[in-house]
Amino acid sequence: MRVLMTGGGTAGHVNPAIAIADTIKAKYPDAHIAFAASTEKSDKAKELLARTDYSEFYSIDICGMRSPIFHPGNVRTAYLMVKSQGQAKKLIQEFAPDIIIGTGGYASWPLLSAGARMGIPTLVHESNALAGKALMQVRGRVDRILVNFPEAAECFACPAKTRVVGNPLLHGFRAYDERKAKKAIGAEGNFKHVVLAVGGSRGAMMVNRYVFEMISGMAKNHPDVLFVTATGRDYYAEYSEKYHALGLDALPNVRVSEYIYDMPVQMAAADLVISRAGAMTLSELALMRKAAVLIPSPNVANDHQYKNAKALGDAGAAVYARESEFAGGGLQLRVEMLLGDAKKRADMRAKIAGFARADANDLVLAEVEKLLSSKGRKI
Repeated sequence: MRVLMTGGGTAGHVNPAIAIADTIKAKYPDAHIAFAASTEKSDKAKELLARTDYSEFYSIDICGMRSPIFHPGNVRTAYLMVKSQGQAKKLIQEFAPDIIIGTGGYASWPLLSAGARMGIPTLVHESNALAGKALMQVRGRVDRILVNFPEAAECFACPAKTRVVGNPLLHGFRAYDERKAKKAIGAEGNFKHVVLAVGGSRGAMMVNRYVFEMISGMAKNHPDVLFVTATGRDYYAEYSEKYHALGLDALPNVRVSEYIYDMPVQMAAADLVISRAGAMTLSELALMRKAAVLIPSPNVANDHQYKNAKALGDAGAAVYARESEFAGGGLQLRVEMLLGDAKKRADMRAKIAGFARADANDLVLAEVEKLLSSKGRKI
């Protein structure tokens, strides 16, 4: 089986692609899997794939559309949309995939579009409640559409070929229990609690601001709490400097990095997670049954992160608020409250588990197999 995976930009698009590839490989070890993403420096695909066993990687010249539509940068985008179609066609002819699987991001559009026109079986997976532009552009051409949220199925408006399957997650999210993970990160026996704070692969300005405010106010007075945070690529230089200026580098219970590459083990070790409310993160939190403080991004279409967070919050599965409500010590107040209330955390963990789809990877694989069989392709 020859599989061409495409999706990139943020880790939220890349990690589901890796998870799907790993699931295929686990059942079909002889499968030949390659990845394709954009040449943009901001694309996370190549960096993340370098840490896997997938060495076959192809680049496509494509970038995202900017707003408003008349933005000068869109002249380049229009040119690359034409150029990328030729590159995609050439790659498909040379690699000869049995199936093309896209997980979103502008890099997925050229290959899915070209593949569908060339008669290659095509399948896409959308993790968010609001379908992204790239996948919406190809919804009428692809053979199968898989989604995490029913709301995304409504966006695509292609009921005959759409299935709600949940989010495929990296195998590591099933590999660690809390005790094993705490031992792996050096926290077992050394700290009473582990607090993990993340704002996405590129980072989030306000999340970093609130997290550093919280750590500065708590770390010295709570030496039994390990604080682990990733600033994201866009803010690492600024907050690395603050890390030293605030004297946090001298504290053994504060760890700051640009990006967390071993997220499954770090999340498994956490007693409390502070994060945005993107679809992939919420799926991970639910599968691992983690108590969480959610800071939904206000900079997303249709305010979908707040809606995600509210769904969990209304069910008692997470603590959440508008971003502005965490200012002035708001985050520290919530963190101290939850660390001091083991019953509350246990209740949240039990309730967030109800949002998990542990069978998502298997459901995606089953749809891949059905599509290939229906098209007479190799399995």
